[in-house]
Amino acid sequence: MPPALRTGRPRRQPPVRTARSRARDGAPGGAPELDPRQACCMVALAAVEVLAGSRPLAQLARWLTPDVYDGLARRAVLTAPGTRVLDAAAGARDLADPPDPAGPTRRPSVRRVRVHRVDAHTVESSVVVAHADRVRAVAVRLSRSTGRWRASALVVG
Repeated sequence: MPPALRTGRPRRQPPVRTARSRARDGAPGGAPELDPRQACCMVALAAVEVLAGSRPLAQLARWLTPDVYDGLARRAVLTAPGTRVLDAAAGARDLADPPDPAGPTRRPSVRRVRVHRVDAHTVESSVVVAHADRVRAVAVRLSRSTGRWRASALVVG
């Protein structure tokens, strides 16, 4: 080793960063903590798309508890007949409607969201969603378990 590089101190190694510490710090390489407000909006928009028949229900499996998933599945069958909403293999192309001469169908958008933190692991929100020619209210209750938010209650008006 050249004399200029030799020092009396040993080199300090950088700390080992795990995926959990990267996620906690919001650093790249780990999943950053999702804001509950964003999670409520995402769940509400996706639920409205499922009920409209433009999104497969299977895409919401990781965001919903089993009871909420089953309830949304029952309602999707009633409100979106003739679509492949319940088919896990259905893609966006399969679910897309034929082109409408009046113009393309717009995706739903959030008009307003109100979030109330019940405790450290529970959030309740009301989301106003505009879709096509309707405005719908969606109530979402998120519970944090195993490090992520999941909807434990969902009501779409």
